[in-house]
Amino acid sequence: MKTEDKPPEESSGAQHPPPWENLTSLASASQENDLTAALQTALDGGSSLTGASLLAVYQAQDRLPTLQLLGGCGQYHLLPEQLSAHELAGLTKPKLWITWNRVDSTLRRAARKADLTYVAMAPLGQPNACIGLVVAADQSQPPGEEILPRLSLLAATLTSLIQQHARYKELQKTVESQRLLDTLLNTLNENLTEGVLLLSPDLRIKWLNHAAEMLLGFNNREAIDQPAEQILIGSEALPMALTDAQKGFATYNLGATHLYRRNGEDFLALLKIFPLSNQEQVENILIMLQDLSEKELMRMQTQQLEQRASLGEVTAAFAHEVRNPVNNISLGLQNMALSLPDGDPLQGKLAKMLQDCDRIEGLVKAVLAYSRPTEYEMELVDLAVILERLLDRLQPRITRLNVRLNLQFEADCPPVAGNLRALEQVFTNLITNSLEAMNDGGELIIKLKTILSPEGRPYLEVGVADTGPGIPKEEQERIFQPFYTTKRTGTGLGLPIVKQIISAHKGSIHLTSFPGATVFYIHLPVSEPED
Repeated sequence: MKTEDKPPEESSGAQHPPPWENLTSLASASQENDLTAALQTALDGGSSLTGASLLAVYQAQDRLPTLQLLGGCGQYHLLPEQLSAHELAGLTKPKLWITWNRVDSTLRRAARKADLTYVAMAPLGQPNACIGLVVAADQSQPPGEEILPRLSLLAATLTSLIQQHARYKELQKTVESQRLLDTLLNTLNENLTEGVLLLSPDLRIKWLNHAAEMLLGFNNREAIDQPAEQILIGSEALPMALTDAQKGFATYNLGATHLYRRNGEDFLALLKIFPLSNQEQVENILIMLQDLSEKELMRMQTQQLEQRASLGEVTAAFAHEVRNPVNNISLGLQNMALSLPDGDPLQGKLAKMLQDCDRIEGLVKAVLAYSRPTEYEMELVDLAVILERLLDRLQPRITRLNVRLNLQFEADCPPVAGNLRALEQVFTNLITNSLEAMNDGGELIIKLKTILSPEGRPYLEVGVADTGPGIPKEEQERIFQPFYTTKRTGTGLGLPIVKQIISAHKGSIHLTSFPGATVFYIHLPVSEPED
């Protein structure tokens, strides 16, 4: 055994158990939240435990071959601020150095220079993974016989404190990282417009965000642990892409795919599918889902507007070119009729030809009105007043057709921003159509009430209903198309012009019809203060 491993011969020789108050002091150090305070409490107790007047703790530095002085008690400033990591070389258990022993390290040179009687050292950490060093020394007293076992106990306490606070710091980092991750996920969940779904490797739903819930019609509680094929219903390409993801292959763009909502409606979507792997093992599958139906609708609307603009220019030019020859033909027919006696057989034929000219003139006017919509001057309009005034004018016809009038106007309906003449044209057309559908009598029902849009904006809803034969399903889909008509003398532009006027007022129109009833619903935004 080397000399420095032996206790000195002149030591006291008596063996005493460590005082309980010293052990209590060491135990209480673990209650400190701050590492510096915890080490100081342990060292204060360790001073009485070991009998040393000077204690110091060194900790190994990350990525640096040095030991840094963390703190101590007594005149620990007599020891170096830094030690070389070589001081730990071969130090697997506590050792004792007496002043007359050989000097072979920075620490021992500093001890002899400071006239220290002895220096006891114990490693911190595990035998093959030292994290620091605790040093006990004294300037006047020799070491007690229990200095090394008690220093070993102090070293174990200090090791536990350092490791405990290291784990606490890591736990704090983990908690903070989790908090940031939760915040990020919540923000993405509430604000991301793309749907996001997380699948297990066996293709069961683990989670979906708010956008995916809205797109597919399922909430998290209903969807979790369900097979993906029951939630994501689409084309044949989707199951193949999911199978590829199980094998670790991503699909960065599945292309425009038709998916089905819970209620059976289909919509166009762009899908991206990514496997989430750990050490080449697929642990989760991420699906990103973008609704393309709105973009597709905008594209179609833009295309229709462009086509309509081109068609409008051609139609307007054609109408102008037709109008002049028709006027000339009409004047020629009138002159021929004036030159013939009243009883001439040709008078009847000329009269029919003049009627056809008038019909063509009316059709040309309607085409011009539809192809070049007017920029309306808006004012505050009371729809109840418009409807009542219009019905007063039509009352003789209503009575003659034996039609019952049923008005259901909500009290104190707010005004809308509109053009009086244009809105009169809308309701004249709709009410006239309803009366024409009830030649054998019936009931004309007109309702006026305030409703709220899905976004919460107030609208006025006008319902014009009749008890006529109804409109067949195949005709309902074409009724707002230009030049489509079921009337022998109709132009097919009445309802398209109505829809055009309503759209110019930022409103909408749709119908419901079945055998025995037809209802047209017009929605116009209520005039707000900023309007």
